[in-house]
Amino acid sequence: MESIYNYQKLSDHYIEPTSNPNNKWIVTGAVALIALFLVSLGYVALSPFITVWGMRNAAIAKDGKRFASYIDFPVFKENLKAELNAAMMDKMSNDSSMRNNPFAGIGMMLAPALVNNMVDAMVTPQGIERMMDGQIVPAPTNATQTKETRESNPFLSGDANFSYESFGEFRVNVLNPDGKIVSLVFERHWIGDWKLAGIRLPR
Repeated sequence: MESIYNYQKLSDHYIEPTSNPNNKWIVTGAVALIALFLVSLGYVALSPFITVWGMRNAAIAKDGKRFASYIDFPVFKENLKAELNAAMMDKMSNDSSMRNNPFAGIGMMLAPALVNNMVDAMVTPQGIERMMDGQIVPAPTNATQTKETRESNPFLSGDANFSYESFGEFRVNVLNPDGKIVSLVFERHWIGDWKLAGIRLPR
């Protein structure tokens, strides 16, 4: 009887365990951090697509200032010069009529300087704005031509192939009128910031 009494006496002093409120905050914080990490990871993965989409919309709207904001002009100009010069030299060296032309050598010497000067003069934020305003390249005069131009341009119509080349390089591959691939090369500047850094022309 005494043991039963002692058990009842001890049970009277039993205190039910209470949940620690700090545990709820820890769980909530962990879930929030995981969600933030997943959202950030998704943004980093989609960021070049967001850049290309913004650039495309700026081109459609003929907003030269916004379009130019997506270009890394110093890097883009140097890469464009190298690409145009390489394409020009390749074409001149493989053209039989040029090989038999006594002035071909002079042309090959002068061509890089002409290309470099042209790129320096035209590939600027102001040049992009003038081009989109039709001051350099005349704009179509009616809506039908504008629609046809848009449908024939894969970059504007959305008919393009996208690919990561590396963590810091993203490419948009489009077909030119000859059916050859032209690649727009975007480079990562920061975690989610991409700029157009070059163009790869077909050979």
